[in-house]
Amino acid sequence: MQIRPVIATLLQDIADPVFVITGHSLGGATAIIAAVSLLDLVSNPVIYTFGGPRVGNLAFVNHVQSQKELTLFRVVHNHDVVVHVPPCTWSLSSSTCDGEGYPRHIPVEVLYNHDMTRYKVCNMQDGEDITCAASFSRISYSIREHLTYFDVNFNNQKAILLPDANQFSTL
Repeated sequence: MQIRPVIATLLQDIADPVFVITGHSLGGATAIIAAVSLLDLVSNPVIYTFGGPRVGNLAFVNHVQSQKELTLFRVVHNHDVVVHVPPCTWSLSSSTCDGEGYPRHIPVEVLYNHDMTRYKVCNMQDGEDITCAASFSRISYSIREHLTYFDVNFNNQKAILLPDANQFSTL
């Protein structure tokens, strides 16, 4: 089944809908790509990703940033390892992915501390802010912090399947 016609049908009866797309890990990368592909259909989508990898190159980041109606927050749990893949270099010290040929993050990174009680909103223009997750050494990266966000443990989680949209008479 194609998702675009389902979304269009659901949105036509809602005045001023707020469309939120979210995902953890690879689901975060998928959320970004989905939001960009739905911009002609959905007004002002809001994207929240949790522990997502880098998506695209500098040209893709520039394209996404040019979409003024799109709002994106990349939530990072302290030393989460997945936010550093694909890597830019193989050195032990972290580095940003500067230049055309490297994978890049899209801003805005929101970096949370180890127990997720405090956060820092990072550079609003640069997804590779060297004062945020990019400042950590590779030897400090943690899969444990990748698997837990806001006391939700994603270890051994199964996908949540939603019912067919045709089952909804009204929202």
